[in-house]
Amino acid sequence: MDEPLSNLDAKVRLNVRHEIKSLQKRLGFTSLIVTHDQQEALVMADRIAVLNQGRIEQTGTPEEIYQRPATPFVADFMGADNKIISGELSAAAISGLSAAQQGDNVIYFRSADAALAELTQPAPQEGLALEGVVEQSAFLGNLYRHSVRCHDRLLLADAAQCWPTKSRVRLHVPTPALHIFPLPLSQ
Repeated sequence: MDEPLSNLDAKVRLNVRHEIKSLQKRLGFTSLIVTHDQQEALVMADRIAVLNQGRIEQTGTPEEIYQRPATPFVADFMGADNKIISGELSAAAISGLSAAQQGDNVIYFRSADAALAELTQPAPQEGLALEGVVEQSAFLGNLYRHSVRCHDRLLLADAAQCWPTKSRVRLHVPTPALHIFPLPLSQ
């Protein structure tokens, strides 16, 4: 099926996703679904193949693809909406990495995995911890998405509370939520 749900409105699409998955299980048939909707793939698939320009970047279960992307393309495609170069950071900004992860790398993480705290709070002992300034907050219904300026880079962080514009904050991402890849030679 090629983009089978793309013409449905959002509410109907949610119900049909689950109905198709239920039918697959109940009737025991295999289907190949092509989609550009990450949530649709995660909900409907037992196995996912992520393609980039006709080449397979990664295959695996929805959990494997989401939690352990194998390439920067997969990390970005599966919603890691923040990207930073480790060489731009001080040694104190990132800790708890293996020896293989240290050095010049590109680091991806999701806004949902980034926590904001007041600078007066103790700094975390592991992960990525950056000081920044809130530039914008957007209400998304169940949370606020904050744009935080850290080291001349605009990063996104989700939070239940709204941090006022110009608030000085610490953005923290735990080590397991960081997706770290060697910096491409072309950069």
